[in-house]
Amino acid sequence: MEEGVLLAKQHRAGLQIGYSPFCKADSAEVSALMRRPAAVDFAPLALYPELEELWIDELPWETTEIKNVEQLYAMPKLKNLSIWDKQMPLLDISRISALESLQADPAAPKHIINIGQAAGLRLLSLYSYKGKDLTEFTNLKNLTSIDLVNPAIGSLNGLEQMPQLEGLELMDTRNLKDVSLIGELPTQNRLPKLRSRCCRKNFKPIRNVLEPCASNNGRRGRQNRQPESHKTCFQAASNPPPAHKHSCHAIGVTMFQKLTALPNLPPQPSKKSWTARK
Repeated sequence: MEEGVLLAKQHRAGLQIGYSPFCKADSAEVSALMRRPAAVDFAPLALYPELEELWIDELPWETTEIKNVEQLYAMPKLKNLSIWDKQMPLLDISRISALESLQADPAAPKHIINIGQAAGLRLLSLYSYKGKDLTEFTNLKNLTSIDLVNPAIGSLNGLEQMPQLEGLELMDTRNLKDVSLIGELPTQNRLPKLRSRCCRKNFKPIRNVLEPCASNNGRRGRQNRQPESHKTCFQAASNPPPAHKHSCHAIGVTMFQKLTALPNLPPQPSKKSWTARK
């Protein structure tokens, strides 16, 4: 992984670690690489202290060890963190001092703790959140957006203590029986900044209270998970040019390491690519 970190640093890019569904290598190659025993070491991140955006996607299925995760606590400029691997060990979010945006699946206590103490958080997107309500987030005074998918919440308690909130999106809220607060609090001017609200579950949204969702019928797939910023981002197994369809190379932790630079801004992705080898 060291080569990939240095390459990202060279181009002042974000970094994505793990398998990306956008890799065009054939399925046999994908399966072989993902099943190869590997150890994942986060220590090389120390070589890039300026890193602002990190995606931890699906790690090899036969991962034998994940070590030095505490290096994330020493990243002074890490603002955006996305974790989409269920093998990740416990991470104390409050110890990542610059963090502003967190996306996580699953957001279970055995993987992530102290979200409510991460004072700088502005954007929060969690899958399978285990909290019973929203009170864990009431101390996050900078938080402007909450997005929960398949949460265990049974009430919206705590919402009334977040007047700074601008967006609230809840999907597959199987335990949530009463959503009236979403309509009542803005009417009482207790959520004066709330502009976007949405709730999807097994019944139709309450008319004039909940706005309809327009993303994948309320369900999000892996294809919809994209970095929020338009900054350059180096992706493991990113969409390689056709001529290099089968050129995903393994380095460091035996993950896909075809590193492709995405452009700073749309519309067209760069055709220039860099391949890191052992």
